[in-house]
Amino acid sequence: MKTKRFFLTGVVILALIGHAVNESYAHPVAVISSCATGKEVCVDSTISFKGNTSYDTDEGGSSIVDYEWSWPTEAYGESGQGTDTFTCKFSPVSSASGYKVYLRVKDDENVWSTWKSCTVYVVEVVSVASSTTTVHLGCNDDITFTVTTNPSSHYDPITWSAPGGDPPFQSGGETFITHWDDPGAKTVTATCGSSSENKQVYVIGVSTVEWETFSDNTPLDNNKIFPGKKDPGDISWDKRRKVWVKVTLVPMPQAASGPIYCSRWDPDDPSADPTLDTNGDAGGDNFNDGTGLNKAGEIIFAPPNANGAGHWFAQFKVSRQPGNNFTIAVSTCEDRLDELTQLKLDSGDIPRGVELSPILTTWRKLWIEQDSMAAVATTGSEMNHVEGTANGYESTSWPDSVWVKLGKNLPNPWDETDQFESGDWVVAGFDPYQVRQSTAYVWPIKDKARVKPDAEDDGVTMPVGYTLYDDDDTTLPAYPSLGDWADKFKPAKIKIEYLPTSYRDEVTFRRHLDSGDVDDGSGDWNDDHDILPTDDFWTVMVCSGFQPQREKDADPDSETPRTFGAARWSSGAWKNECAIYLEAIREAATLEIGHAMAHEIGHAGGADDDACELGCIMYKYPGSGLPGDNFCGECLRKFREDATY
Repeated sequence: MKTKRFFLTGVVILALIGHAVNESYAHPVAVISSCATGKEVCVDSTISFKGNTSYDTDEGGSSIVDYEWSWPTEAYGESGQGTDTFTCKFSPVSSASGYKVYLRVKDDENVWSTWKSCTVYVVEVVSVASSTTTVHLGCNDDITFTVTTNPSSHYDPITWSAPGGDPPFQSGGETFITHWDDPGAKTVTATCGSSSENKQVYVIGVSTVEWETFSDNTPLDNNKIFPGKKDPGDISWDKRRKVWVKVTLVPMPQAASGPIYCSRWDPDDPSADPTLDTNGDAGGDNFNDGTGLNKAGEIIFAPPNANGAGHWFAQFKVSRQPGNNFTIAVSTCEDRLDELTQLKLDSGDIPRGVELSPILTTWRKLWIEQDSMAAVATTGSEMNHVEGTANGYESTSWPDSVWVKLGKNLPNPWDETDQFESGDWVVAGFDPYQVRQSTAYVWPIKDKARVKPDAEDDGVTMPVGYTLYDDDDTTLPAYPSLGDWADKFKPAKIKIEYLPTSYRDEVTFRRHLDSGDVDDGSGDWNDDHDILPTDDFWTVMVCSGFQPQREKDADPDSETPRTFGAARWSSGAWKNECAIYLEAIREAATLEIGHAMAHEIGHAGGADDDACELGCIMYKYPGSGLPGDNFCGECLRKFREDATY
């Protein structure tokens, strides 16, 4: 069907001329639905007109058989002529009085209705205004946007969009109110069909809060700060507790000199161990460091505004206890920052507009001074052998062995502990003979040793000079190291470091260093302890010794109980001096040097055997005397809470 267009002045005349009216039938009635007050449509948008409620008034009920639509020249893209639904679009040429679309209908008696009109207001967006162009995030930051349309006062077809806003979208309305939860340049758009206008506003707020190393301090390592001295001669100890808080504001340049408000907090300890984190999910659980500093640290310098480039720097001072945690809350809105409480921090209910720094954690370095006994003595009272002249043999039922008469009584201490078992009987010109049995098995006889193989069968004639050696096989000096066992201190937020080699010392060799002498500091084994521990420089001296007292030296190997190390105890306080017994560890062959060393350093930190759980490094298993593989929560807490290790 060819599209028809009609001008308003000719509508009635055309109706009368084009159709002969049968006087016996009533006219049908054309109805355009939902057009009581007109319709609004956006430029270049499709509008639909419905004539399906048109009706015939003849008695007996005739039906509508045809629909004829008429439209103005400003319309285009028409569709639906001859049907009950007509659609079209309107070009962006607005009229305050609107445009009219007409409908007439014909019934099955070939009678046409009069024309029915619907006024259409074609709306386009002219401009968008805002109640303000700049707000601070969280501070009365709802912004009202107002649209101007042509023709005016037609707002129902307007759509509003605000990416990232709350709300982000609105359908219809002269005004639109929204806000954003993050800072930056924001754009709101009012759209009506092919027409749209934007309005840009600026939400000033905190983009990032970061920690930065202060001055020449130890570089922050994944938000770990080391507040102790960097070395024994460090005189800038107080500076080591400082860190920069760096805040970046956006957007620029609007935020270049924006105000900053901040507060410091003690967040929840993230440990899952209830012994370390005794208050569950609550914060405020840092340890006092004995200096009077707030457990949450202190902001010691904070300018009121950013530096003109959108950055703000503040100095923050941490408390020194390992495992203490800190966070800084920052906002450009003071009222929002004031809403933050410890309870809200703990629950993650952070007020809008408040940004938190990452958690900064205090770590401490524990410096190990590595000392050692001097070389194993080969002469004097500490030597590991006996010389003499053997003067005969005695037979034995043991195969391939013989008793050698040593020609002298062995020294009582060695005799009592059977020191020479598994050692060597050495005669010039022959391979060493292994000592299989000595006087501990045949007490009170003190002048014989059973050797293997049979020296008599080998042709060793008597008398003959010999040297009888202990089975010890440890070389000194040997400077002790924890190795991988250093990692066992990390849950306490303690990093093991070793003092430079210039601090290593050799002390007098003692074949037997009594653990009791270590406990009370007796003897000369600790005379060269160079660096004493302080609150700002944690140190432990560990000296490699040879063996403990004879009844605990694992010599013979089967001896129990045995001792692998000791730590100094005096006047109820550990004095950070330890000894480990390398030969006892070697002979027992059940314990690593680093394991024994970690146990004794644990004692230096205040951990006690009796207060530990099964499986703890500090725990001694009944009978074996062997510790576990990790520090328990009780020990880790002890390391954390004392001001000086």
